[in-house]
Amino acid sequence: MEELETKVEITEQDIAKYLESDVGKKILQKRLDTHFSKSLETWKENNLEKIVSEELSKKMPTETEEQKQLKELTLKLTKMEQEKNRESLKNKALTLATKKGLPTDLVDYFIGADESQTEANLEKLETVFTQSLSQAIEGKLKDSGRKPEPSKNLSEIEKLEQEHANAKTIKEKIAIKQKLHKLKGD
Repeated sequence: MEELETKVEITEQDIAKYLESDVGKKILQKRLDTHFSKSLETWKENNLEKIVSEELSKKMPTETEEQKQLKELTLKLTKMEQEKNRESLKNKALTLATKKGLPTDLVDYFIGADESQTEANLEKLETVFTQSLSQAIEGKLKDSGRKPEPSKNLSEIEKLEQEHANAKTIKEKIAIKQKLHKLKGD
């Protein structure tokens, strides 16, 4: 037997009618929910954080114009105070370096955060500079070929060595060192 083939044609109206029924609504709702959920997640990832941030900024601005100006003025004032402090330290350092006979060209490198640190830095410079200068003078005198001979004035040499140890400036130390070398016959 031959089966009877029947062709049923479904129209757009039939589909619309089916989708309006309870069974059709269930099927359609599942697909719409899936599609909507995916769209919502994509939108959240791309836009939500930016919109929330903008709204929070509008309702609770982080800084008002006055606060911004105050902050800017405070920064300028702090910078000016630091420059004034540095200039004051530089002047004191120059005075101290001149008094001790140190090279004033190097003063900028020895300015510290405060006066005591600057003084400590200059004292260190004085120590190193004096040692280096003394070594250079001794080396130059030894290179000239003179050999020290025992001196008859040992007490005077000891006195000069004590003065050298107590000398405050490099100029004084150099002058005393030169007297010592003359006495010793260097």
